[in-house]
Amino acid sequence: MTSSSTNFSGVSIDKLKGIENYSTWKFMMRMALIHEDLWDCVKSDTGTADKKLKALAKISLAVSPAAIPHIRTAETGHQAWSNLQKAYEDKGLCRRLGLLRTLFKTKLSESTSMEDYLNKIMEIAEQLSEIESKLDDDFVAVIMLSGLTPDYDPLIMAMENSNLKLTSEIVKGKLLQEYFRRDESSSEGATALVARKQPKCFRCRKVGHFIKDCPKSANKNSKSDSTKALLALSASTKSNQWQWYIDSGATGHMCGNKSAMYDLISEKSIKIHLADGNMLHTAGRGSVKVLLKDNNVKTISNVYYVPNLTVNLLSVSAMVQKGFEVVFSSGMCKISDNGVVVATGTLCNGAYQLDTER
Repeated sequence: MTSSSTNFSGVSIDKLKGIENYSTWKFMMRMALIHEDLWDCVKSDTGTADKKLKALAKISLAVSPAAIPHIRTAETGHQAWSNLQKAYEDKGLCRRLGLLRTLFKTKLSESTSMEDYLNKIMEIAEQLSEIESKLDDDFVAVIMLSGLTPDYDPLIMAMENSNLKLTSEIVKGKLLQEYFRRDESSSEGATALVARKQPKCFRCRKVGHFIKDCPKSANKNSKSDSTKALLALSASTKSNQWQWYIDSGATGHMCGNKSAMYDLISEKSIKIHLADGNMLHTAGRGSVKVLLKDNNVKTISNVYYVPNLTVNLLSVSAMVQKGFEVVFSSGMCKISDNGVVVATGTLCNGAYQLDTER
């Protein structure tokens, strides 16, 4: 356990200083002060002089440098807290309008997940409550439903006909339940599939694990000295050594063309389990430059060099982990970064080829 100057209540000072949202910081800070038995002297300026100064120190150490001017002249924790409220809790009309506009513009289609979408709404509703503009709970529930995509209309109709009194908690539960149900039942053959960070097994078709960990795998109990197992697209014929395939099964980028790689470093060999049952081994890791159809050169980093691999594989999961979005549709694949398409792929013989100049 570190000293109280850097950690208290199980929450590090650096973590509190790194919270940009004032509402979240305020809640975490209040919990920390309650744990330290300092909240009463902050809330009402009561308590001993020693506790008032201790509370002041706690608050001062937990704010970002940009907030220091607001509390520099404070002599107690109560004064520091009041100064921060005056600076960051604007209760004027413009503040209320800004929060309401943001609330009404919040859409599921612009969120990373249902959980992210609902959290945004609840966070804004909480901020409105803090500036004395609390929304009715059933109105918050309606807002949650209003920002959904059209494919959720049947669920909305079902809730409307159920005669249930809608509350934010009930709606949250129903939406999360439906979202996870769809996620689990989604299949490879969907018209448009957005790749998610959650792994999917291509043996049993369930999410939450890769094929190497599948209970139905015949090799489940086999021992391995590798630190990582990778699933790669099976290929039985030689292809263009400069051609790349977008593979939703590979857990890492792989290249069988050593001449295309640079900054290649040696490291412990990792087993590559192919979908056809064969197994290869990595022989290092490096980077590759790829010339796309629009003549833009893109660098693919953290690429495994796999001798005898007959195709080069661009891993969907590796791209998603770096923040890219990969969308498969009928005969086409799009790779986007912050909504901007940076590369495309074309369906060819059952696999998606990255559109390149070679």
